[in-house]
Amino acid sequence: ALNIAAGHGHNEIVELLLNDNVKDQRLTDVLELASAKGQENVVQKLLEKGANVNAKSKIFGTALSAA
Repeated sequence: ALNIAAGHGHNEIVELLLNDNVKDQRLTDVLELASAKGQENVVQKLLEKGANVNAKSKIFGTALSAA
């Protein structure tokens, strides 16, 4: 659900789904997707939650590369 909300730019839903238990790799994967889709508001929210733009991700290498 988090990936879908992030990919479609549903910032409010992303905020509801994010919690302190979200693991670093999960944030990295979602950040990569939001970056690739150009969802700036979602990217900002994920960065505020501690997502690392330089962490290794599954498709693009890093979320920064996906942007």
